[in-house]
Amino acid sequence: MNGERLRQARLACGLSLDRIASKLTEKGQIVTKAAISNYERGKRMPNAVILREMAAEYGVASGYFYEEPAANVEWFSFRAKSTLGQRKREGIQAFSAKEAERYIQVCDLLPRSFKVDFPVRKPVSSPEEAEACAADVRKRWKLGKDPVESVTQCLENHGALIVHYNKDATTAFDGLSAKVNGKHPLLIVNSTVPVDRLRFDLLHELGHVLMDTSAVPDEEEALAHRFASSFLVPPEKVKEELGETRRNLTLSELVLLKEKYGLSVAAWLYSAGANGIINKTLKDSLWKQLSARGWRKAEPDVFKGNEEPTKLRQSAFRAVSEKLMSARKAARLFPEMESQLREEGLLVETEAERLRRLPKTERDRAMKAAAEKMAVHYENDKKLTAFETFGEGDIHEYE
Repeated sequence: MNGERLRQARLACGLSLDRIASKLTEKGQIVTKAAISNYERGKRMPNAVILREMAAEYGVASGYFYEEPAANVEWFSFRAKSTLGQRKREGIQAFSAKEAERYIQVCDLLPRSFKVDFPVRKPVSSPEEAEACAADVRKRWKLGKDPVESVTQCLENHGALIVHYNKDATTAFDGLSAKVNGKHPLLIVNSTVPVDRLRFDLLHELGHVLMDTSAVPDEEEALAHRFASSFLVPPEKVKEELGETRRNLTLSELVLLKEKYGLSVAAWLYSAGANGIINKTLKDSLWKQLSARGWRKAEPDVFKGNEEPTKLRQSAFRAVSEKLMSARKAARLFPEMESQLREEGLLVETEAERLRRLPKTERDRAMKAAAEKMAVHYENDKKLTAFETFGEGDIHEYE
């Protein structure tokens, strides 16, 4: 058994040692916090019943704890405030690594559907280079200069794994990025934020994956911001919409542009300043207006784009339909798909599964009735109760 898998599964669910010990005790398995810690460090082995109950709490099959990870994750960045705490950080990483494993298992079945089409990571140390990097990606994907309808679908179509983290409705976590098995970008974002912010955060994290900013560590976040804003609205398009220079600019104009491009008013203001369209005095004045209207916390909700990841689940359904994956395995990997698999008639519940779902009192009643029914057969059919008696010479020992 892999103790680290136990630990990662617990962290992915956001459970402390105390909490899982309490949950198991409530189920009648008296387990201490120290015992679980020993299981995770490989110092002790849980019995089969405890392991099954832990698997149920973590939403995995018991066999998960014996498997080697299917995905190797190389982490790049973690945008979070200090209030998030180390355990929460580890939990987000564990949750994301678990999602990466699901991704790779489906990806291996349908490799042609998960082709990776991203530029090689390269050194970037200036805003101009960050803009050029964003322009290269848009050119590679033939996006032209038009608005990107769905950043999520665009990234998924080119081989990225998008993970929405919403277990904690917290503003302390913004995003996290990594690469899976050396090639698939893994982009994790807080999905509780407005959709325009989510789009920007996804591209910010992509910037961390594609740009090596180790030569200018203090500029890492600013360059990722520049990459994201330039990808959503290229500099030449910013100037086309706003003009080369402006002596005055209204927030209402930026709200309309937000609705068109899915880029926040704050980001438009940033781009206008970064591209020399407005001077510092006007920029500062507009920031004050933004704050006075309360838009620093909540801008007008005018962009209605769809940024829900669908590629992984759609591919899982395809794998089941083409008999590349069993419906039962798909339900284990994607519990959220189970009801749909049943609706489609792809997953049929066995009698044993139905009994397991029943409350204990109902289950005991059903088992007792079944036992009483079978008892009649045993009483009336001697073949079920008559066993041969072996003599001494009938028993053999084998080497």
